[in-house]
Amino acid sequence: KKGTAHRVYKSLQSVETWIEKGIENPVAHFQKEVDELNKVKPKEKEKKISDIPPVVHLGYFPLKSIMEKLEIEKNGDYLKLTKNLDFNLYHLISSLTYARVVEPCDANEAFYDILPLLDFSYCFSHEQMLEGLAFLGQNYEKFAKIFTLQTKEKFGIDTSATYFDYDNFYFNMTEERNLGDGTGKKGSLFRYAILTDKNNIPIGLNFLWGDVSKKYLLKDIIQRLNATNIPVKKTVFVIEEEEGSISFDFNCGYLYSPPLPLSEKTEKERILSNKGYSEVKDSYGNLLYRHKSYIDRFPYTVSIKGKEDNVMLEEKRLITYAPYLVEEDKLIIKALAECTDIYSFKEETDEALSFAGYRLFITSDVNMSDRKIYDTYYYFRHIVDTFRSMESDINGYSPTLETEDCIKGYFLICYIALLLERLFCFKVLEDKYSVSELSYFMENFKLVRTETKYLNMARYTAFLDRLSNILKLPLTDYYLTERQVKRIRDYTL
Repeated sequence: KKGTAHRVYKSLQSVETWIEKGIENPVAHFQKEVDELNKVKPKEKEKKISDIPPVVHLGYFPLKSIMEKLEIEKNGDYLKLTKNLDFNLYHLISSLTYARVVEPCDANEAFYDILPLLDFSYCFSHEQMLEGLAFLGQNYEKFAKIFTLQTKEKFGIDTSATYFDYDNFYFNMTEERNLGDGTGKKGSLFRYAILTDKNNIPIGLNFLWGDVSKKYLLKDIIQRLNATNIPVKKTVFVIEEEEGSISFDFNCGYLYSPPLPLSEKTEKERILSNKGYSEVKDSYGNLLYRHKSYIDRFPYTVSIKGKEDNVMLEEKRLITYAPYLVEEDKLIIKALAECTDIYSFKEETDEALSFAGYRLFITSDVNMSDRKIYDTYYYFRHIVDTFRSMESDINGYSPTLETEDCIKGYFLICYIALLLERLFCFKVLEDKYSVSELSYFMENFKLVRTETKYLNMARYTAFLDRLSNILKLPLTDYYLTERQVKRIRDYTL
């Protein structure tokens, strides 16, 4: 076939036909039309950008599979009957939860910037989102109960041992938030408490405004669990670091990590001694940390019904050494030595540097395994860091959540995300991978949509490779078809 092939755009018939229709010079008339079309055609080929980028956040799909397994939608619908909500409350809960894990941010940013990039549609306005969050905040105990009962039914709960932590947050309250007397002070102190089962699965939650004791927060959670036939036997209080004297009024065990070095010479020598360490490696043989533990009796000043006394307490102490922490610790120690009076003399700085990479964990539960101590402490640090990032997000854009109930509602969303993350790690990944690894994957598993396919923008990691094999999904493929994306999004347990 010679020459080029052309497609007919419009058949013009004969010149005489157009003259009869009143066009004196049909050739000039249609040449002008052709010239105009030729000007428009190149512009059509120049594809313009959209106000919504072609990025698709798909990292939420592990939590979606857990949410659907829990069958929350059919068990939570009755709550909306107590208030006339003209939107699907379950869709609001799930959408905000998925948005939270792929891009941690405040609710306002989640609505405008993240929800449009999730690979599903949502049917609620910004005003309805705030209304829904307020409703969740008003009824957070009921929703937490639903998730706990469904977790018990679908996956099981072990309360032979439980772990507890709490924290304080301060919000920049203003009159815009419509809090009580409008002074900007009422309700600015916010306390949360969280209880997990033996496997660190969240099973209890408490939110309160104002100054309340941790003892009250824990007691209230336990009473609510007992009312639902979930008996709590023993509880270990996970503390970020030692909080002064240990109080027997609290009636539970403890797990904390004190700053190093300790003052006792014997303990210093025991930590720095190379004897007795065992190694923990990842699935590729890389060293994660070394550890050793011992049980002994140690002196404490304790409070018993308001009176202080000196006693000897039996404890288990776990020492770990992680090479990846050494440089980070040294930078912090040197910065403190230069900018503060924590290390007043060079000898103090040198001693602190010798403990770089080491961590000490102390617990009253001498039956806890080394790994259980390590995993429990760092899981609760993950919880604290997650909630603290929410505090920063909310304080950074104060008009977003205008009431105390809205703030509690968004904290409930964060709690739900933590629960789903832990269930996926423990039940699906068999506790072989950390929540931190899963969180990194969910934040970074992004696709770019083109006209014919999707481009996988995730960075390759050992965890991503293993997850792809475990779930039998094409998570490491660079090019993905619409069918493959749907298969990932609709993954079920």
